[in-house]
Amino acid sequence: MRRILVCLLLVSSVAACGGEEKVSQRPLSSEEASLLAEVQYQNYEIGGADFSVSAAFLGMGETLSMTGFVDWKNHTGRATVSAQGKESGIVEVLWNSNMVLERHPMISRTLESMGTPGIEYVARKPDATNRLIDRAISIIVSLASRERENALLIQQKEGSVFMRNDSLRQTDVMVLRFGKTLRYWIDPANSQLLRFEGDSSAGTAPIVVDLLAFGERKVEAPKPQSIVAVENIKELYDASVSS
Repeated sequence: MRRILVCLLLVSSVAACGGEEKVSQRPLSSEEASLLAEVQYQNYEIGGADFSVSAAFLGMGETLSMTGFVDWKNHTGRATVSAQGKESGIVEVLWNSNMVLERHPMISRTLESMGTPGIEYVARKPDATNRLIDRAISIIVSLASRERENALLIQQKEGSVFMRNDSLRQTDVMVLRFGKTLRYWIDPANSQLLRFEGDSSAGTAPIVVDLLAFGERKVEAPKPQSIVAVENIKELYDASVSS
C-alpha cells in the first residue's frame, strides 16, 4: 500500500463534492478491491494523462484551478493556473521530482525593469505542506505507482467501501472509497481512474482531480536562461506571494 498510503497522508474525502454518502454503501468485494489495487499501476504503465484540478485551503481563503498534463514515468508535468490567495500571481507551473517552476508575469516585468530581461520562471523546492499548488502537484503525481497495490490490504482497511454506481462525463463508473477518506471514480470496463477526490484530515483542503485523457506525455523544459532561482530574488518573490 506504499503509494496509496503516501496519498493518504496528504488527503482524505471531499464531502462538498460527494454529498451525503448513500446508505446503500457496503464493504468492498474482492473484485472491487482488485480494481482499486490496479488503477495506480495502470496509470504508470499508460505513462501520462491530461488533467484538471480544483483545490482550496478554506481557512486561508485560497483557491486553485489547474489544467495541464502529467508524465507519470518521468515525474514531470505542466499546467496553466488560476488562483486566489498566495498563488494568485502564478499563471503557469512546471515540475519535476525536485523542482517547481512558476511563471509570474509580474515578477518577470519587475526584473526586466531592473535590467534583467528574459526571465520567465522562478525555480524553487516543493512545499506540499504550506503551498496549495504543491499539494495539488503531489496528489497528481501520487496517482501513479510502479507497483500494484495489495488488494487484500485494501479490502481489509477500515472504511473501504463500495459507495455507489454513478456516471461521469457520459461514462458509467464505480465510486469506491479507500479507508475513510479517499474516493476513486473508476471505469470498471477498463480499470481507468477518471476522478480522485480528497481533503485534508481537518476537512479544510478539498481537492478534485479529473483525469481527462490518457497516454504518453512529454514535458519540454524551459531554456535555462529563462529561469531564476528563488534564492536570488527572495525579497521580490516573498512580496509577490504575500500580497
